[in-house]
Amino acid sequence: MALVLDGNGTMTVGNGSISGLSVGGLPTGVINSTNIVDATIAQGDLDTSIIPLGAGQAWGNYTSSRAIGTTYTNSTGRTIMVIVSGTGGGANGLWGVTLSSAISYYTPSTYTASVWTACEFIVPAGGTYQLTQQGSNVTLQNWSELR
Repeated sequence: MALVLDGNGTMTVGNGSISGLSVGGLPTGVINSTNIVDATIAQGDLDTSIIPLGAGQAWGNYTSSRAIGTTYTNSTGRTIMVIVSGTGGGANGLWGVTLSSAISYYTPSTYTASVWTACEFIVPAGGTYQLTQQGSNVTLQNWSELR
């Protein structure tokens, strides 16, 4: 049996309908669909701003399509998580991240030989991100994104 609530406040139950019904308690924009069938709200019917990080997303390896010093834009419409790892060491082995041109940080390194290091960060929808480096002793090994 189908239960459908349209944007005009009409609920259809099976072959009959009930008019003048309102749904209270939900903030504006929570549901983007006017059709709720069998009392199930699909993830696609929810406003993307309230879907938690990781829901419906999967990790992917982007190492072959990413480079140090290139700015990327999160155009997924959702918040994503990025994890990068590689080697660096000594004064010529510092690397880090710049987010939306506002936040930058570098991994500290006092080693004279190359060591593994990693950083992870969250990028909001529409935000930009870039892996940056200080010096030349940095090698990117893996770039993964949860999107």
